[in-house]
Amino acid sequence: MRYGVLRRPRFAFYRMMSSSETKIPVLPLPDPKSDEEITFVRNGGGLFVTLNRPKALNSLTTDMIDRLYANLKKAEDLAGVYHVVVRGAGGKAYCAGGDVKALTLAKQKDGNTQMGQTFFRREYRMNHLIATMQKNYVAVMDGITMGGGVGISLPGRFRIATENTVWAMPETAIGLFPDVGASYFLPRLKGQLGVYLALTGASLKGADVFHAGIATHFVPSHLIPTILDRIQELQPDPGSVNYAIRERHYPEPPSQGFLAMQPVIDQCFSKSSVEAIIDELKSTGTQFGQAVVDKLEQMCPLSLKVAFKAIRAGKHLSLEQCFQMEYRLARHFLDSPDFYEGVRAALIDKDKRPKWQHARVSDVPESLVTSFFGQVDNELLLQPPVPRL
Repeated sequence: MRYGVLRRPRFAFYRMMSSSETKIPVLPLPDPKSDEEITFVRNGGGLFVTLNRPKALNSLTTDMIDRLYANLKKAEDLAGVYHVVVRGAGGKAYCAGGDVKALTLAKQKDGNTQMGQTFFRREYRMNHLIATMQKNYVAVMDGITMGGGVGISLPGRFRIATENTVWAMPETAIGLFPDVGASYFLPRLKGQLGVYLALTGASLKGADVFHAGIATHFVPSHLIPTILDRIQELQPDPGSVNYAIRERHYPEPPSQGFLAMQPVIDQCFSKSSVEAIIDELKSTGTQFGQAVVDKLEQMCPLSLKVAFKAIRAGKHLSLEQCFQMEYRLARHFLDSPDFYEGVRAALIDKDKRPKWQHARVSDVPESLVTSFFGQVDNELLLQPPVPRL
């Protein structure tokens, strides 16, 4: 499916390079003091994209989303571009998510959700484009990769984790839900791992991101420049990119031990409700089980119930249907006080003491959860429209 460019970008592609020219080494990351929040460099057969908001852990703004979308569309149509490589500046993060703080401040200032509606609509269209691109898309998750950062990596064909990768979908902690395609991708992970990650916001580190099936490769961070230098020389065949990465890939990197908990995760998170999951975790009598219960009790109860329903539904929906469902959910959360309270407590006042609408998961009416999956005005995001649940 093709979408129109959302706005005219303020940048230009670098000149194309003929096969007779000398190879240009991969350029260094941009100066973190630069006011360019996202940069695009054409090098050989690759388009190298750098997220350049290191002080904000490269979190995505609407402008960054628009510019990335426009350039991905252009790269998809350019004959000489075979690969798109996305990385983050600053040494700490690939991308820590969407700038939900800005959405909250805009709501406080203007009293409406227009900025949020625009942000989520454009973000999900971009995520879908990444998932359906014919060109090779390589996400270098060398650092914090959370929320919106997952949306510009997990849908892509190649996803490189390093020893620095910290991966999470922490939305239930801020009164939101795991989005950017999570309702499609997470239920397709092994066992009940996706449900666990969606509800708890638990982080995976380093090699465990690869072992979980989230990353396609694990490469030591210091070898990333070598891989990127190699990619720009390659032809469009995805097999050649896979081979170039695998030359430096550790096929069996040592796990940090997290996945040893897979059996208890499968046992507990296979239950038919969030309440039943919590009861099962308590019944295990394990330190892990109690720690997870304690974590769930800190999350927004409404977010937990909605996230659980979305992940369960997403297992049986197409990618397009999942994005359409997520846009409905996002629109409803933009009207929910829990979202703004969660962002306030986590990112604005930073008191870490959100006052949710409901004290416990059992207090959330099922009718309220169901209403979040209902239609909203001007909702059509992609074709075909999502069926009613």
